[in-house]
Amino acid sequence: MNKKILIGSLAAALVLTVAVYAIGDAGRASACDGNTQTASAAYCTKTASAAKVSAGSQCTQAQLAACSQSAKACCAKMARQAHYTEVKDVADNIPYRVNTRIVLTGTYKCGSCDLGQTKKCQAFLKTAEGNLYPLESNAKVKELKASKGKEFEVVGRVHKEGGIKFVAVTSFKAL
Repeated sequence: MNKKILIGSLAAALVLTVAVYAIGDAGRASACDGNTQTASAAYCTKTASAAKVSAGSQCTQAQLAACSQSAKACCAKMARQAHYTEVKDVADNIPYRVNTRIVLTGTYKCGSCDLGQTKKCQAFLKTAEGNLYPLESNAKVKELKASKGKEFEVVGRVHKEGGIKFVAVTSFKAL
């Protein structure tokens, strides 16, 4: 009889422990959904990298290994949100609807290297009018970057991500 009581008590303790951890994980995951970067960044990294995440830097592999699975997603989400905020501050709004095919003429500019406006490299197309349109990163944009300094005619589709309209380049030609 005492064995049954002991086994029952251990099972109850195990269920209680799992429930406590589940509630704790739910609370930490909800911190990632809010706009309060301080609380989620502190949980996310558990290290001195909280400042990096708040500033928009990517977590290193060692930092990610120290985080739980939900924290990894939180770190990535925080870094993307910070990057989108930087791009919003630099980019001009594309005056076309999403999924519209567009043809633009301009030069390739890097938001970090050429413009000094973003922490990470972000491709932009600078038009003759001075508008800066963000380019979605793909193989065509990498080819465009390799031919940097020339004037291009870019064909693409408008794509929205993180509240920003990007140009998804499908083809380009040097002018």
